[in-house]
Amino acid sequence: MKTRKITALILIAAFAVMMFAGCAASADYQNATSSSAAYAVKEAPRAAGGAAMDNGFADGMYYDGDIVMTEAETAEYGPASSSSPSPLLTGKKIIKNAYMYMQTTEFDNTVSALNSLVSELGGYIENSDISGGYIGESRSSRELSYTVRVPADKYSAFIGRVGDVAHIVNINESISDVSEEYFDIEGRLSTLRAKQKRLQELLEKAERIEDMITIENALSDVTYEIESYASRLKRLDSQIDYSQIYINLSEVYKLTEVEKTPETFGERISGALSRGIRRFGDNLEDLAVDLVYALPWLIVLAVIIIIAVIIASIVRRSNKKKRQRAQEQYMQQMQQAQQARPDGNNPQQNG
Repeated sequence: MKTRKITALILIAAFAVMMFAGCAASADYQNATSSSAAYAVKEAPRAAGGAAMDNGFADGMYYDGDIVMTEAETAEYGPASSSSPSPLLTGKKIIKNAYMYMQTTEFDNTVSALNSLVSELGGYIENSDISGGYIGESRSSRELSYTVRVPADKYSAFIGRVGDVAHIVNINESISDVSEEYFDIEGRLSTLRAKQKRLQELLEKAERIEDMITIENALSDVTYEIESYASRLKRLDSQIDYSQIYINLSEVYKLTEVEKTPETFGERISGALSRGIRRFGDNLEDLAVDLVYALPWLIVLAVIIIIAVIIASIVRRSNKKKRQRAQEQYMQQMQQAQQARPDGNNPQQNG
């Protein structure tokens, strides 16, 4: 019994020693971490005589990786947190885009009028592609693809007037509100520029080589972030200030009718009948055009057929003559054979 108690006491004592050693090691690690991971501009500890220790900065300051903004800088650039935009930033940031499919029977005049409309409204053509037309002696319908940029305040005017230039078959518009993203980027830029300014000031005061290298690396990272956010902001400004409109223009001989959605059963029947008759007529026209297009080939085919018939007729006649000659020769041979028999066997003499 005593042996069991002594064993239990020994185990409890060993466990307590292990716990104490673990706590001491954890405390040492935290102290080492906190002493090596400093991220602020701090006041250096002074010696017993009250003089500042030599650490590379005047007035006992040294750099360890982060920036603490002063009250004046906070008032100028805003708070360091960039999660919410400044209350002074107001107004919606809207991006407007549109896609249009149009048709025309006068391609050249329509393209000229479209260019004039874009210039009149202060826009420009960002991308252009024209396909089709004459290829050698053949001609195909032409297609125009435009990417047009017009000022955002002239977007509605362009959409309203482009219908006078060409026949609009289909149009899709999209409107995107990017205010939150825009103001968030502006807030981040303000914070980063304040940090860049403070780093430049610290770099001017730095005396130790290792501090200069650390600050220059941090300054390089901040500059890269500023350029990246500034590029995104510039792209958004371009999309906000100038709306983008994609235009696809086709040259046709007959414009497509844009029909309204029928409301009653009778209107649906009438619309189906009219569409059926129109498509039947279009098919007949297409068939006639195809026949005219294939006429030269049909003539050549007819000539070939006629020549083949003539050749077959000649061959048939030649074969017929050959058979006739063969029969005649056979009859002559039979007669000669009969004449060459003995007289007793000649039926004419016996008679």
